[in-house]
Amino acid sequence: MKKSKLYTFRIVLLVFIFLSASINAIYLFQNQVDKYKSKNLENAYQIENAKNNEKLSRKIDVTSYQNAVDSLRSEFNNTDILGTIKINDTNINTTIVQGSDNLFYLNHSVNKEENILGSVFMDYRNQVTDKIKLLYGHNSRRLQPIFHELEKFLDENFLKQHLYFQIMDETGLYNYKIFSVMVVPNSTTKHMQIEFDDDNAYIQHLKWLKENSKFILDEEISSKDEIVLLQTCYYNPSDSFIIIAAKKI
Repeated sequence: MKKSKLYTFRIVLLVFIFLSASINAIYLFQNQVDKYKSKNLENAYQIENAKNNEKLSRKIDVTSYQNAVDSLRSEFNNTDILGTIKINDTNINTTIVQGSDNLFYLNHSVNKEENILGSVFMDYRNQVTDKIKLLYGHNSRRLQPIFHELEKFLDENFLKQHLYFQIMDETGLYNYKIFSVMVVPNSTTKHMQIEFDDDNAYIQHLKWLKENSKFILDEEISSKDEIVLLQTCYYNPSDSFIIIAAKKI
């Protein structure tokens, strides 16, 4: 009887060791696969980014800003291009596109090819002439898509030295000044409002953006201000957004 129990125990132990070894081997293999995929994605992103930077750096006809945007549309073979955004001392110097929904450019590059890193795009509900516009871009823990750079603005010293950025569209080249940097749960949609009943509702919305900023920024806002919001995912805390609000000056 004792020998039988001992034999059974040995069998169970061997099975446990075998399963543990197998699980560990699978984990190590999957970990290597993930690292390989991550490296491939990073390499693909760097190649794609280099190509885009090269195209953006070529001489563009700026007889008018309409011609500049038309040149970009021709260069990338994409009529969805609205213009560009540039923020000094970051890697943000890229095109802005707009699809017929907020899904397509989550996983397509500016030339409309599938790309998990997506593009910087304007909310499909927006018009270029709207008083408040929303721009979205991916973030990542492992990789560094363009809007990963928005994390720099969570450093108050960096923020206060980089309060201004530029957006170019077919109507002109415009300077924006940041008046709020927020971190909100990704269940929050209040910041995505683009239509308001009247000027009072609009200014109340802008005050909400300013009052919920992580940092106190001494910038006056009014119902006449034109606003752009930059949004990307954030992971500290998890399941949150970084929102940067700026007014045209």
